[in-house]
Amino acid sequence: MRSSIILFLFLSAALLFGQSANDLFDKGNYSSAISAYQRTVDSNPAGYLNLAKSHIALKQFDEAIDALQNYKAKYSSADKTYADKMIALLERDDDFVKIENLGLNVNSAGSEVFPRISQDGNTLYFIASDRTGGVGASDSWYSTKDKNGKWGKGVNFGSPLNTSSNDGLLAISGDDNVAIFFGHYQGTFGGGDLFYTVRQGNGWSDPCNLGATINSDGWESMANLAPDGRTLFFTSSRSGGVGDEDIYVTSLTPNGWTKPANLGSTINTTKKEKYPFLSADGKTLYFSSDGHIGFGGQDLFYSKKLGDSWTSWSEPVNMGKHINTLENDQDLTIPASGVRGYVVKNNLSDGHGKTDIYSFVLPYEMRPEPVFQVYGTVQDDKGNPVAAVIRYQDLDTNEEIARATSNRSDGLYKIALPAHRRYAISIDMKGYLYYSDLLDLRNPDDLLEQQTINQLLSKEVQNIRKAQSRFNELNGELNLLLQKDSKEVSQAFAEYQKLSTQFRDNSRNLNTYVKRAKMEWLSSEDDQRELRKDYVLQPIKVGAKLELKNVYFDFGKASLRPESKNEINKLFDLMNRAGISVEIGGHTDNVGSDQTNLRLSQSRVDEVKKYLVQKGMAQGRVSAVGYGEKHPIATNDTDAGRQANRRVEMKITNIQQREGTDEVKEEIKYDMLALLRHAAIVGGLPEDSPCSNRVASSGKKTETRKTPVKQKTVQVSAPAKELELDDNIYGGWNIHLLNYGFKNADASLGVGIVTADDDLDEYHLEYYFDNPKGVSFMAGLGALYTVQFNDIFNINLNGLFGVDGKFYSVEVLKKDEGRIFVNIPLGFRYIHNFDDLILGYDAIYNINVLKSEEIPNSLSPSNFRVGANVRWKVLQGGLFLNSGDFVDYFGFRAGVAF
Repeated sequence: MRSSIILFLFLSAALLFGQSANDLFDKGNYSSAISAYQRTVDSNPAGYLNLAKSHIALKQFDEAIDALQNYKAKYSSADKTYADKMIALLERDDDFVKIENLGLNVNSAGSEVFPRISQDGNTLYFIASDRTGGVGASDSWYSTKDKNGKWGKGVNFGSPLNTSSNDGLLAISGDDNVAIFFGHYQGTFGGGDLFYTVRQGNGWSDPCNLGATINSDGWESMANLAPDGRTLFFTSSRSGGVGDEDIYVTSLTPNGWTKPANLGSTINTTKKEKYPFLSADGKTLYFSSDGHIGFGGQDLFYSKKLGDSWTSWSEPVNMGKHINTLENDQDLTIPASGVRGYVVKNNLSDGHGKTDIYSFVLPYEMRPEPVFQVYGTVQDDKGNPVAAVIRYQDLDTNEEIARATSNRSDGLYKIALPAHRRYAISIDMKGYLYYSDLLDLRNPDDLLEQQTINQLLSKEVQNIRKAQSRFNELNGELNLLLQKDSKEVSQAFAEYQKLSTQFRDNSRNLNTYVKRAKMEWLSSEDDQRELRKDYVLQPIKVGAKLELKNVYFDFGKASLRPESKNEINKLFDLMNRAGISVEIGGHTDNVGSDQTNLRLSQSRVDEVKKYLVQKGMAQGRVSAVGYGEKHPIATNDTDAGRQANRRVEMKITNIQQREGTDEVKEEIKYDMLALLRHAAIVGGLPEDSPCSNRVASSGKKTETRKTPVKQKTVQVSAPAKELELDDNIYGGWNIHLLNYGFKNADASLGVGIVTADDDLDEYHLEYYFDNPKGVSFMAGLGALYTVQFNDIFNINLNGLFGVDGKFYSVEVLKKDEGRIFVNIPLGFRYIHNFDDLILGYDAIYNINVLKSEEIPNSLSPSNFRVGANVRWKVLQGGLFLNSGDFVDYFGFRAGVAF
């Protein structure tokens, strides 16, 4: 009897703990892996590396550093360069980051990926698969924030952007008017391409291929539009790259898309770089990589653009131990404020599905450079909304930094502009006078309400003062100890140690108060960085006036400054395009004599006229009149008023009829949809593209188009979902009551423990405490392994195989005899998931392969079993019918799952 019990305990230990440390690590059982590695690293020091990673997974960073030091010191083939870089990452003093799940309005039991946050931080676009209400395998959705900062219920984009295939939104422009989709829409080169769509009123244009300049017969995805709305980053596996998947960039011009440029070996490695995101500052690039040194899987990195080239970048920086994990951390998106990041993570304890979207407050040093969110309306002189393109040009470099498009239905626009620049704002729309303005963001602090450190600490000041008082008390006690100079050495050391502990505890409290205040400061959405600028456009008609706001002269002189010529060039273009004749009027403030101001204003407008004529404008179409100080538009009693009065105006005096125009060039200047269409045609479109000879219609729901060319599988999702632990009839740990019985005998009642892993493999341990007469002891031990067939049959059907042993003791002639039999279970399980309710149906044949000699040959423990399982939240159970010569009973299981 004793030997039988020892055998049973040995087999139990072998099954539950006999998995190798590497197996436990691979399955994510990091606590158990740590124990297993600690038992084996002395004989196999290579295990120190995974021991370190196991500690990292559990956020035990000091222990991870120790393990890496041992890896370097004790393993002769250690990659010491890698270990040193990992140690440096772990020792880096990163701010703590709290990762928060966005909840069930955004996430679901399916998979949510590709978050794209609007510049104002109020709309989140994402792709979801296996989500209730979806159109196809993977769809585009969006959620909006309410006034309390809570995310609303996700809304499906609907057709034609969502189809029955895999497609989804990958990029959204800063003004929310242009989107880039991945899909298999009609007009595909064959690998799944990038398509564009433009907001049209309350809808979107039909998706059209971006053209052969960007799309290839390879795979293009993971796109991001830069803040200027014309620079596109994307990931491609095309030939000629640095690694398996590289990040590329291309720019939209009137002549089409430029040839995509590889970002170079600073960013791209021989492995995979994905999910590029250029922040609103136009220079901070975030991306995911498994080629740069990281914690595991895909890690998040950031890099800064150096100079004007898209291929010159600073060395990428890993975003650290509080953000990156051993799993894939990828697809970061950040609003213009730079405060909060949104990212995709999987296998976290608070997840709702296979992959969820999370958010976190971005550490200060990892944020992009500050920007201003500029917004407002564009209207005509009667208050009607105007769809207009607003351009923002750096006044010092003449570089166009960004452009926004106002909405046709309400005239609203929004744009994020980097600080520390002067912007020349221009609106040049067909049928309207050219409009210009100046926006000076060189000193952003002047535009913001500044807070002092004491204001930021206000909620914690009382606690900090208490800590200060406590330090004063402890310093007093320390002085007394120093003066005491006791001969009771042991007692004195005890008092010093007690005081040291009190100092440490108080320091820890002070650190908590300061960190709490800092976190509140970092997490504020910084609404102060918003500016409203409304614009009124004047229709082109005789008598209409326009102030040329970016025309500058040297003080007291008539000579044009170089930065003025760009503004006058735009006036020249307007005169040619609209066929107008103009009067250039000069105005001054009241500083100086009337005659002096009159002469100065006349000299200055003469210079403007001279410049226009030298460019080719007919003299008869330009007149110049200096008005001096006669027509002020503001008071001359303030600096601001006098500055407003010093101006140059243009007034239309005549409009000539014009014949002929380059319609394509005119169209693409005013219409983003036409510009994208033109670029796609220049690059080349597939033969079956519906967009080659027309501008796609807007906002209409159409039937899903079927692409006749060969498609490839998008990496976002797959039609058949691989089951995970949350989809299983068992949780990770399970405990239950159950029974087991032999033919023509009462059943035994016992307790069972089942552990299950991410592969749905199960490990069973059973002890029966209430047995029929003649049976003094009974226990069971088994393992059941799963093979998923859902990718073959597209249903949740699993194959089952394993080993199942039963040990029991029967009384024979007043002595206990131990008996054992071992079966091999082979069968199937079909799982049906109704959100929180999971049903599983089993059909298993248990084939006997081993039995004790005491069991008669005529009685085979082989048996057939059919049953139904159920799991609802933390409850789990089942009913089973077992039929055989020896094992024959109606069984049950009832318990809880964790």
